[in-house]
Amino acid sequence: MDSVKTTLEKYPWYERARDRIAARANTENPKYGDQTIYEDDYVRIENGLATVKEPSPPIWEVVINSRWPLFKNATLLDYPQKSKTVLKSIEAGRGLYIQGSLGTGKTHLLISIYRYVSEIGRSPVLTSVMEMIDSIKSEMDTKEDWRVPMFQSADWLFLDDVGSGLLTRYTADRLLAIVTYRYDHQLPTVWTSNFPLDALAKALNRDGNMDGDRIASRIQGMCDLISLTGEDRRRQ
Repeated sequence: MDSVKTTLEKYPWYERARDRIAARANTENPKYGDQTIYEDDYVRIENGLATVKEPSPPIWEVVINSRWPLFKNATLLDYPQKSKTVLKSIEAGRGLYIQGSLGTGKTHLLISIYRYVSEIGRSPVLTSVMEMIDSIKSEMDTKEDWRVPMFQSADWLFLDDVGSGLLTRYTADRLLAIVTYRYDHQLPTVWTSNFPLDALAKALNRDGNMDGDRIASRIQGMCDLISLTGEDRRRQ
């Protein structure tokens, strides 16, 4: 009984149900929301005769565990020296450009911020730049046209590893459309990159398209800079 009760007590409705049952003598038909709570149901659950469904994990947890399980425990507490800048930018509704060489913790910090923004009630979208581009390219041969608007209008958009892949004329144009929309509508975007901002345009232009300058300019105008230094953690 005690072990079952200990397990049940982690559910928010347990205390509510207990309080409603205690007040049953003064209430003819106690309800919480649209559910009637009866003593016999409560006793059945408490005695382990009925199962309790585990609550669904939050969306941010599902996203991180499915795509970046290595960072499932990432939090801003892992970056005490950077958290002040991060929180100030979030409060101001500004994006962030996280720059550093390989293995300095850029993705770790990105996901820490994504988790924090999710926990304060925002609805962020998290992906890498190339995964976003690939999803947009998949629409070219179909009649679908919802991915670009989704990335454009997301409450917060988190994009990992900008500048790491080659952009075609089409995908550069789509990326520019997303960045321009978010810049014009002051929607915060958090980026990571191996490239300093002054070198990003050249990295985006290296396949011959010329949208890199405009993309980098808008990123610089809408984001605060965070630089990460140090040795490659993956080699330690």
